[in-house]
Amino acid sequence: MPSQRRVAYFCANFLPASQTFVYRELTAHVRYQAEVFARGRQHPDLFPFEPVHTLLPAHRTVDWFEAARYTVLRSSSRFFHRLRNGHFDLVHAQFGPAAAQAVPMCEALGLPMICTFGGIDVAVLATNMRFRPSHWAYWPYWSWSRRMFRRLDRILAVSQDLADRLVGAGAPEEKVHVFHRGIAVPTRVPPLLSRPSPVEILVVGRLVEKKGIEYALQAFARSSLLRQQARLMVVGDGPLRDRLATIIRDEGLHDVVQLLGRRPHHEVLARMERAQVVLVPSVTARSGDTEGVPNVLKEANARGVPVVGTRHGGITEIIEEGKTGLLVPERDAVALATAIERLIERPQLRARLGDAARDKMKREFDESRRIDVLESHYDDVIRAGGRRDHA
Repeated sequence: MPSQRRVAYFCANFLPASQTFVYRELTAHVRYQAEVFARGRQHPDLFPFEPVHTLLPAHRTVDWFEAARYTVLRSSSRFFHRLRNGHFDLVHAQFGPAAAQAVPMCEALGLPMICTFGGIDVAVLATNMRFRPSHWAYWPYWSWSRRMFRRLDRILAVSQDLADRLVGAGAPEEKVHVFHRGIAVPTRVPPLLSRPSPVEILVVGRLVEKKGIEYALQAFARSSLLRQQARLMVVGDGPLRDRLATIIRDEGLHDVVQLLGRRPHHEVLARMERAQVVLVPSVTARSGDTEGVPNVLKEANARGVPVVGTRHGGITEIIEEGKTGLLVPERDAVALATAIERLIERPQLRARLGDAARDKMKREFDESRRIDVLESHYDDVIRAGGRRDHA
């Protein structure tokens, strides 16, 4: 058997707890062997992987300057030497900021380069959100974006919506491809109609504006049926936790809504196998930030759980209205409540949508199939060799 080709994975940090999907992709490669390059390392207990080359923590002054030079000038002698001597076939950056950091080294070494864009990295380039004080840290990324687009050999967007926005932000259209990440589909899951009562409804995500969780709370506040027959479990943490707790208190929802905080991924999956409905009420944040395709949507569908989602970002590329789930407008608590009520009142509809959603995950989003697609992108870029246009 021929030796594996080699890919250098660039991440800003390896890895935030919310990026389980990156770890699964990294560890699922078949024909490529990966090494990780990241400014720092997070959660090594959750994401055991070697080798991971990092610049932080810096134990010596010279290490601190190395990390600072990489942040500001996109230059690291440590990373450069490993890339030069590691016999890599290409670089794959996870999200735009990591791609921008890798650009000068890939230029110097002539390494082919791919980047997967996922959400806020597109919004920074496509909207004025970088002008907000809370996002000024993205200015260096934005300032490198034109050079990054020229240098990238292939640009992978996790939804058609993000692909369109990237082209609008200056990415060459011929380089942009939609790539839906895969999902591990369990062999067996508990039948939906055998799951416990009252109906357990699940929301999973960081407690930030674009997740739209306050509209899920408002839906419960507006519906006596939901308060009587369902319970809402909110998994996640973030800056809006106090605001959501206030809504729960003011609307008298403490008996039907629980803020569970951040939970390990395995516990989230176990909760999905108890849930009968998952909500993905995402919205376009006032800053312009949007979703790509929330991974929780595919994880729920893989377990036969129907999703009520908003017509937002890439959600409509996964949910087929009335076939695999239900769709409602953004920021519409009344429509959201009506859709959830429909599923509570019609258990057979829940089961039918859940079965169809699980079948779709098996057919179109199985992890092994999507890795094969990703590695085919790698193959194409390597074959293109010196025909890249970096003008």
